[in-house]
Amino acid sequence: MKTHLGQEELEVFHYHRAIINTNWKLFVDNNSELYHEFLHVLNRRTAVAHKSYHERNWLLYQNSHNIIQQGVIHYDSYGLGERSEGALPGMQPNGMVVMLLFPDVMLNIRATVMRIDTMTPLAPGKTLVEWRGVGLKSDTPDVRAMRIQHHNEVWGPAGRNLPEDIAAVETQWETMVQGGSRYSLFAREEGLKPQDDANLRAFYQEWGRCLGRAPNDPFRHGNVDTDVSHSIKEITNV
Repeated sequence: MKTHLGQEELEVFHYHRAIINTNWKLFVDNNSELYHEFLHVLNRRTAVAHKSYHERNWLLYQNSHNIIQQGVIHYDSYGLGERSEGALPGMQPNGMVVMLLFPDVMLNIRATVMRIDTMTPLAPGKTLVEWRGVGLKSDTPDVRAMRIQHHNEVWGPAGRNLPEDIAAVETQWETMVQGGSRYSLFAREEGLKPQDDANLRAFYQEWGRCLGRAPNDPFRHGNVDTDVSHSIKEITNV
C-alpha cells in the first residue's frame, strides 16, 4: 500500500453515495471477484480479452486483506485514450490494481485515478456505499480535469461500470432472498490467477472467525444449532 498511498499527499476530488438494495457482503464480493468482469463490455474488451490480464496473481495476507498484482488495461480496444501521463505513485501506464482492506474498504486504482469504496450495512438488504475519487493534492488544473474525466468515464454515477455493478448485486440479493439461489458457491481454484476464488474464500473464513459462524453452514453458530426457521436474510445480516 505504501507504494501507492505513501509517496505523495492525496486529495478527494469526487464523492457520491447511494443506498443499494443488497447485503453489504455481496458488494464486497462484486468488487473482489474478477470473473464478474465478463459483465462489463468495457472490461471484456480492455482486460479479459488480453493474455496479460490472466498472467497476474492474487496476493493474500493475514486477516483476509488482499491485492491483485498490477495489470495493464488496453483502453485503445474500447476507443478510450491512454492513461499514462499523470499516473499515480507506483502505477505503470494503463495499470490497474485492486485491493481489499477487510472487511469493507476497497481501493481500486486505474493508473491516473484512485477509487475508495466504503460500505455501511443499514439492514439485511440495505447497504450504504460511499465512493471517493482520489488524485494528488499537487495536481494542476489540467491534470485534475484529466483525472475527473478518467474517473467519470468508468466509475462515476453514470460511468460505464458502476451502474452495472449495482444492478448485479441487487439482482443477486433478490434471487437469494426469494429462494432462487440461497447460497453463493466459491469453488474456482485457478492457482491464484485473477479468476480464482481464493480471496473470497479467505474473506468468508475471516468473517466466520470473527462472527463464530461457519460460512458454509450459516445456520450453525459456534457449537449450537440455531433455529432453522431463521431466514437466510436474517442470517446474512450478521
